[in-house]
Amino acid sequence: MQRIQDLINDETFNGSIELNYAQYRRSEKRHYQDLDTIKLDGDNREVRIMRNWISKHFPEITLDSPVADEEGFSRAAIEVLGEECLNDYDKFRYGEFWRIASALSEVADFNSLFDVDHAKSIREHGVDAIKPDNLNIMMFRANRKKSWKSEARYTWESR
Repeated sequence: MQRIQDLINDETFNGSIELNYAQYRRSEKRHYQDLDTIKLDGDNREVRIMRNWISKHFPEITLDSPVADEEGFSRAAIEVLGEECLNDYDKFRYGEFWRIASALSEVADFNSLFDVDHAKSIREHGVDAIKPDNLNIMMFRANRKKSWKSEARYTWESR
């Protein structure tokens, strides 16, 4: 994975980069001053975090992120609607999964080592998948390999 400063220093750099969450976490504020356009790559939560911070500190940078795929599936819209349906306690529990995954990655000193997965996939189950009891913390690579498919939720008995 290339760092932002390596992309900027590359002779083919044209002011535009594609940025994933791991690169974002390793970046420094000074890296953004030479950028015109950033294509944000990641899940809804990661893109939202990157978009909020970059647009706050660098409103002149054009941010691009795929909101929906070719079938019209909008994961972002489903996640927003699902989170709005949660009560305050479940919203806290839902967010806590990402805080724990991030803390575990920091303890291991490896950005994005752990990821949060929806056992019942959002693509297959829609808003019903947006529940804290549907989440797993798993290795980032395993979650990407699983992709959009549903999988049984981890339990102490099954793992």
